[in-house]
Amino acid sequence: MKRFIFSAMTFLGLSANALGATWINAANGQTGANPVWVGREGNADAYVCRANNIPGKLIKRDGKCYIGYYGKEYAYTSYQVLQNAGRYRFWSSTSLSDDYIVLGGSENGTPLHICRVRTSAGHVGGKLVGGVNGICYYGYYGQEYSSRIFDALSDA
Repeated sequence: MKRFIFSAMTFLGLSANALGATWINAANGQTGANPVWVGREGNADAYVCRANNIPGKLIKRDGKCYIGYYGKEYAYTSYQVLQNAGRYRFWSSTSLSDDYIVLGGSENGTPLHICRVRTSAGHVGGKLVGGVNGICYYGYYGQEYSSRIFDALSDA
């Protein structure tokens, strides 16, 4: 039965991780029916996306998923968007345990979770390396930054 469900999801362009997260394939600003909202960056809504299995932020009006990677920010017009079944919430990293943070992908074999950082422009989504005691890396205007103060996406 699991193999059938996985095959059907793959056929429909969906993928799931161990926590049941559902990602849909999208492009050029598409979000799907229930995208996970990161917050507002400036005057634009931002959603959780990933490209090349690395989580980042989707700015719908730009039509791009932005990923921070080794000091720079990269933009992708083809990406995946995390869909919310109503359970996901961002919590301060100090309020969580690693058991509940949502897996967003991996980089060089290291699991990446989903985080956001508050900046003067609003909330900026990124990738969490090292669990709730780790570092949130996020792309912002062409550069990649990091912060130890962040919210992590929870399935609790």
